[in-house]
Amino acid sequence: MDPCDPSPPKETWSSSSTDSETSSPETAFERMIEKLDAIGHDHDYLKKEKKKPSSRIPAIHISSSTTKQDIHDFRSSTMPYTDAKPTVPLFSEPQSSDSPLLTISQKPMGPYAIYIIQEISGNYSTLVPHHREIAANNRPDVCMLKMTPRSMDILNPGKLKLRNYLPGDAICVMSLCRAPGARDSDFCKSYDGVMNSENHKFWEIGEFYLIQREFKEKELVYKMSTNVTMTKKHAFVASGLDVMCEVQRRVLRRSGLRPSVDLMAYAKIFTPSLQPESFLQSTKGSEKLHLTGETSSYCSGFHVYPTITELSKLPDDLNEDLKMADRIFQKYPSENPRPWEILLIAGKLGLSANLALENKHKDFMHYATQAREFRREPGVDPFSPESKIPPRKGKILEFRIRKENGPALQHKWCRGTFFSMNVSGKKVDMEVEHSELEKSGHVVIFASMVLKNAKDQKLLRNFRRNVVVFQRIQKNFHGLKNFPKEEGFENILKTSAIKESLVVLRKGNLVQPQHPSHQPCSKSKNPLNDSSRFFGFPLTQDQEEYIDTMVYSNQPATVVDSCFRGGKTSVIAISASLLSSKEPGKIHVVCATTNFATAEIVRKFLELPAWSGKAVRLISEAARGSDEKKKTHIDFPIIWSNRFEDYLDDVMYEEDNDLVISAIWHLKKHRIQIYRNETTEYVDELDLDSPPFSLFETFLQIVQPRIIFGTIAAITESLAHGMLAPVKNDIETVQFDEASRIGLHELLAIGVNLPNARFGFLGDSHQLKPFVDEDLPKFLKVMKKKSQKQIKLNVSYADLFSKTTNVFPCINFRQTFNTPKLSTELLSNMFYQRLKQGKAIDNMKLLSAKLKHDFPIQVVRYEGGDEERVGQESTGNSLMSKNEAELAKDLVESIKKLMGPSFKIGVLTLYKGQAGRMSTLLKGMDIDFIGTVDSSPARNVDVAILLTTTSQFRKKPFFENLLRLNVALTRSRGFTFVTLNSKAILDSSLWERLIGQIPEDAKRWGWEILNALEKVERRLGYGYEYEDRENWDIDQKEESSEESDEDGSWQKVRPRNHRQLNRYGYGSYYN
Repeated sequence: MDPCDPSPPKETWSSSSTDSETSSPETAFERMIEKLDAIGHDHDYLKKEKKKPSSRIPAIHISSSTTKQDIHDFRSSTMPYTDAKPTVPLFSEPQSSDSPLLTISQKPMGPYAIYIIQEISGNYSTLVPHHREIAANNRPDVCMLKMTPRSMDILNPGKLKLRNYLPGDAICVMSLCRAPGARDSDFCKSYDGVMNSENHKFWEIGEFYLIQREFKEKELVYKMSTNVTMTKKHAFVASGLDVMCEVQRRVLRRSGLRPSVDLMAYAKIFTPSLQPESFLQSTKGSEKLHLTGETSSYCSGFHVYPTITELSKLPDDLNEDLKMADRIFQKYPSENPRPWEILLIAGKLGLSANLALENKHKDFMHYATQAREFRREPGVDPFSPESKIPPRKGKILEFRIRKENGPALQHKWCRGTFFSMNVSGKKVDMEVEHSELEKSGHVVIFASMVLKNAKDQKLLRNFRRNVVVFQRIQKNFHGLKNFPKEEGFENILKTSAIKESLVVLRKGNLVQPQHPSHQPCSKSKNPLNDSSRFFGFPLTQDQEEYIDTMVYSNQPATVVDSCFRGGKTSVIAISASLLSSKEPGKIHVVCATTNFATAEIVRKFLELPAWSGKAVRLISEAARGSDEKKKTHIDFPIIWSNRFEDYLDDVMYEEDNDLVISAIWHLKKHRIQIYRNETTEYVDELDLDSPPFSLFETFLQIVQPRIIFGTIAAITESLAHGMLAPVKNDIETVQFDEASRIGLHELLAIGVNLPNARFGFLGDSHQLKPFVDEDLPKFLKVMKKKSQKQIKLNVSYADLFSKTTNVFPCINFRQTFNTPKLSTELLSNMFYQRLKQGKAIDNMKLLSAKLKHDFPIQVVRYEGGDEERVGQESTGNSLMSKNEAELAKDLVESIKKLMGPSFKIGVLTLYKGQAGRMSTLLKGMDIDFIGTVDSSPARNVDVAILLTTTSQFRKKPFFENLLRLNVALTRSRGFTFVTLNSKAILDSSLWERLIGQIPEDAKRWGWEILNALEKVERRLGYGYEYEDRENWDIDQKEESSEESDEDGSWQKVRPRNHRQLNRYGYGSYYN
């Protein structure tokens, strides 16, 4: 080193500074460091946060650059109001309507405030502030402003034409003027009725600038048949947007199009960039909390939707092709690119519509409240010394909200609702577990955190803080972003499996089965035979047939229609393992609809003895969360660093190796210690500009995985945006589990990026189909043939699986495993045909002995009556019953105590509200599943408790849905307890048929079931409310003491009269 060189010496990564061999700059290892130094690094890891780059959207740029001083100067310029001059018209000639309005794209000079047009009426438009800070601190007069023809658009001179402006337009108000004829008494001095435009007669907008608009040109739109969320008469869904669009009547009239139900058109759409009730970028968390509380009386959660400004007729041929998209290949040959374009256009429109409807029940109000950690049942002080509830996985917070002008809408805060919570400036994503409506109008909400990393959970420790809670519009751009463009199929060969599959699905032609390219092992008469080829797993002939077809044939698609617990998971894992060893260099994908279902397949795969580690599961750290049931040992977030470290040890940090540089770069970026050889000293952290390869590219080159697991959404995104894109041509097979839940749009999105892949669809045609929103336009839900008869296939949210079973060779799995024989017989009679009995589990003997009954479905009655007695509540379209929930809780506790903590119990409900209540009641217990029947596919438990909740089983599609009932009754490997209101009216033929097949001695009161299970806890306080409460307590003691043993212990006794029954049908009993 030159002693005259003032620069500090470069740091080395040696294990000892005194070792001349390791510290020599001539070693290959340190030459690698010099190469990294040449790229550049920063030893100050905790450097100052860089300023966020300004947005390319002018409106967002102006908003983010607005300061408190700008707003202060604007507010000061409007005081004192007594000196305000009346508005004087400056122009006699009106604004031009022929040319586009001029706008600004930069922050204006001088005091200003940003306002957003809320509504346009005949003589004026009402505007509300973009920033909450404008109207806070005792300025109700600027909570709402009016723009009139006397206002002046600085860049667009002339008498103002209100029709030139759009709802959602953002303007920079430079000055306010006193309205002509306004008196001093008209000045708004109170927040009472501040959102009523009649109370704002003093101010009018003087001068203003219109902020640059953002438009989408020539977007395909479809008219909604009903008004779902907005105040306008007509609402449209637009291709490529995840929210609905408004359109004014004059736009429809000007277009010359009839507003019919099936109207499709091209549209020019104004997409607002700013929303009301936002905060300044510089406002801190504590200030936001204060402002939210102060402005809650007039911030009503108003949201600005896109507006259609122009409509034009679709070309006749496009309009006709879209309406016959379900049979497009009957019109065009598959060699023509036109039908492929139509499929993708129609599919994207349907996907956009369904995503837009996810926001129809949002509550955009901001609520300032106090949240605290919830530890016991509602109504009990969570901080009392008696609180000894076991900790749950993930803490639950409790808070109360209420609108100033009325009660908050409970159905907008039902179970599963996602929202944000602002805690000291930090936004935390939360999910509602349960909500209750109080008589005071407050909604009590119990919510858990949606974990993104392990550190987030510490934020809720001993939590008791003032917070702001609010729902944000659900941004579903990821679904649209991953959807292919119109030309997506251009470069895919006609002979590809995806094209062949889509053609036969559209045409309905039958595909002849292809025999495997090898001679399968001879099959014996025993249905479970020759397990040596399948890692020792005994398989049925049908299961072997699927594996042979998937592994050894070139059939474009193989379909399995399996009964419940028919072995789908095992054959998928075995097929993937055999495929991975068949041909080097090929990749095989396994995907399911949920993370839980994917994790189940991975666990089965890891049980195979041939597993070599060449597999990875694509999942983000946020998706893994804190639920151990969703985690596996080959999840990408936990294995990539280990694989990188192993690789670095093997290559000994070879010089001039881009792969080594990338591995070190990514390890250091994630602050992971890098060890050299067997030393304990790790390399200093580096912050390089960019690595030669991305994280996943580095992983692919180092690990070279042969099998990739993931959800359909994760695989689709990886293929579309670079993670799997470099190897998409090497993907040979894709197997879909729970294929009955897959829509055609999902197959289009993933298939367009798999030009060489064959497909395996494994599902159950007797299970629930993909969710379709009830407000989705009929055209997108159901297509029509020329005979006008509705068919069940459509372009976007189709029952894809049923169609595949009709056109592709279908293998039926009709042998169910781990299911009681009596249950197999009942379910075969109701849902399936000729089910075969496989090996059943043998862990129900103790439970059967206690119940003194072995029928797998037990009806548990609870006391019914009028609504007040039953405790039944409604919230939106959902129902809840406190009494039924208490009964289910006691059942869970009894079964857990009898069968042990490892016994898996699932609680299924027909209503989302009841699922939320059960989640709260069972918060401290290890329950395998709590949720609605619709969210339970792929779940299997030892005992299931099905809560029906309702007392009216009507002849409606919800109760007559054979598929939903099948899902509910097939989740359990043992007993299913069905709670039933004693006053229930079985108008549903399906439910009447089910109850009729259950033996009478398997229909008992809740107290009988619990007595049989030897529930030992004394249960008092659940009785009816009696006027003479004191005598009721005395009667209880007298009747109970009459039947005590000589040694004074209590006996379990059946209540002698109706008064002794508690609210869910069983009495007080003691042990």
